[in-house]
Order: sequence, then C-alpha cells, then structure tokens
Amino acid sequence: MGLLDTAIPSIEPRKLPIYLLIDNSATMKGERIESVKLGIEDMIRTLRNDPYALETAHISIITFGRHVEQLIPLTPIGNVQVPEITTDEYGPTH
Repeated sequence: MGLLDTAIPSIEPRKLPIYLLIDNSATMKGERIESVKLGIEDMIRTLRNDPYALETAHISIITFGRHVEQLIPLTPIGNVQVPEITTDEYGPTH
C-alpha cells in the first residue's frame, strides 16, 4: 500500500433527490392520469440521456388520493422502473 492509496479519500458524487408527488385521486381518472404518466416517462428518459443527471439524480414517486403511498423510494435514475399508477375509484383527496 503506497502513500497515495491512503492519502486520497474516495469521492462519491452528490445525490440530487427528485420527489414526484402525484395526485391519483378520483378526479385524475382517465386522460389526466395518462398525461401524468407520459410526463414522468418523458422526464426519466430525458434525465437518462444527461450524463450528469445519470450520475446524480435519484427519484422517489409518492402518490396521494384517499391514501398516501411511496411507490418508489429514492432510487438512482438508471435503476428506476416506472410503476403502474392508478387512480382511486372514489373518495376525497388527503
């Protein structure tokens, strides 16, 4: 082990957390929620094409309607699988 092996600490890239809060209440049914899904997919595709974002961006998807649910915890953009987002059939938004 040489001097340089101990003198240079490993540097991790900074994380850029991105939290998406998605309304999946009954009012979002149909075309509205489909537009949101397309927007999420487009945003993730764009971030994956950016080398800096690919290194730093971490996404979490949280839905709210009758219930609040974290669909994806903070996950590196390269590992994100867009989940199926469905709307509530009825009920208030919390």
